[in-house]
Amino acid sequence: MRNLTERKQSDFPISPSGIGVVLRHFSEVDSTNRIARSWVGERVAESGFVDGGVVLADSQTMGRGRQGRNWQSSPGQNLLLSVVVQIREPLLSNHVARGMLPLATALAVSNTLSHFVAPESVKIKWPNDVRIDGLKCAGILVETVADEAFIIGIGINVNEDSFSDELSETATSLLLHTGQRQDRKAVYAELLRSLNDWIPRVFDRDHAGILAEYTARLAGINQPITLHTPTEVVHGMLVGIHDDGGLVVEQAKDRDRPEGTSSARKVYYAGDVSLTHRLD
Repeated sequence: MRNLTERKQSDFPISPSGIGVVLRHFSEVDSTNRIARSWVGERVAESGFVDGGVVLADSQTMGRGRQGRNWQSSPGQNLLLSVVVQIREPLLSNHVARGMLPLATALAVSNTLSHFVAPESVKIKWPNDVRIDGLKCAGILVETVADEAFIIGIGINVNEDSFSDELSETATSLLLHTGQRQDRKAVYAELLRSLNDWIPRVFDRDHAGILAEYTARLAGINQPITLHTPTEVVHGMLVGIHDDGGLVVEQAKDRDRPEGTSSARKVYYAGDVSLTHRLD
């Protein structure tokens, strides 16, 4: 494992309370989520950890997205961070980890981007990609540490000026979209404000409010989609979000059925599927 360099001082803002109340800023790490997990483990052994602590890195050598995908990022150009959120109620942990917490985080990130681009251009691709005019600008990965904490990994493309051939037609950044470089500290400050707005709503059980706002920002609602599961390819209509965060898909019993024939609805979960929108 590579030597990690933690900066003794950081010019990124600190929150007076809540998320961002403690910041560990590294020049380079392998993975901010891994550092956050280790941090929680160390602090638990010391009888406590900082709820709302953030691990921020200028460069990440082994960043991960959903389903083990690599997260590409040029050093010092983007926001790469992980947030530690204490599990308040163990009985809620599975429900929140699989459902509400990723949705609330996606709303916080979409709110953040909306401060720098036209709000109507920002949409969420289920479960937790945030896009500008259909191109991915941010991603989220939520993990758990036993029954102690959630680790929320967030990557936002801020000043990335180019992408690999593999991503060049599907990814963007605030710089590429606006034509102007952005202050990473300003984007981070806005993100903290949004996270401190949305994350507490999960634990206040404002699930109906989260679902309503998420659905309003969801790309492809009431449009045809294709889901790739480990066992099948599903063609259907994206009709909504279940109250545990799953994707509700209306699938025809017979794709060639005559009008008026019944159809079936099923809930799919982020760990099980990948999703593409269809234009047919």
